[in-house]
Amino acid sequence: MNTKLLFLEDSYKKEFDAEVISFENNCAVLDRTCFYPRSGGQECDKGTIEKNGNIFSV
Repeated sequence: MNTKLLFLEDSYKKEFDAEVISFENNCAVLDRTCFYPRSGGQECDKGTIEKNGNIFSV
């Protein structure tokens, strides 16, 4: 399954719902994301994932 890249549809989106589809190398793989990866000299997005009152830095 591929991760849907929501930032391609709306680069100003600040919040989104997603499901964890797997864990790889101690990282959560989501079914969709607004987080832009580091690429071509552009810095990556940073934020948090919240679940059941727990907050994880991204």
